[in-house]
Amino acid sequence: MRDTMIVDTDFTHYKLGPSKDEARFRGCISQALPIVGAQLEALDNFRRLTGGPPIEELPAYVARVEAWQKLQPGRIDALERARKAVTK
Repeated sequence: MRDTMIVDTDFTHYKLGPSKDEARFRGCISQALPIVGAQLEALDNFRRLTGGPPIEELPAYVARVEAWQKLQPGRIDALERARKAVTK
């Protein structure tokens, strides 16, 4: 998340679009996904507490996110190596 916010003395800029640096963007998203997951889990718990139905897609979403996250360290390393090879 730190890569999506720039705090000036009087204003906070949110860079919510994709970064030109794919490795940095993937790293940022990997950090943000657990926060989104926790918020969705809290929403699901609140819905159940108030007698509402659970979010049916939540377990499948969490599984997809976890699978994607497991791939990111290798992908980010490959992107970093490729970037360094180009800049040499």
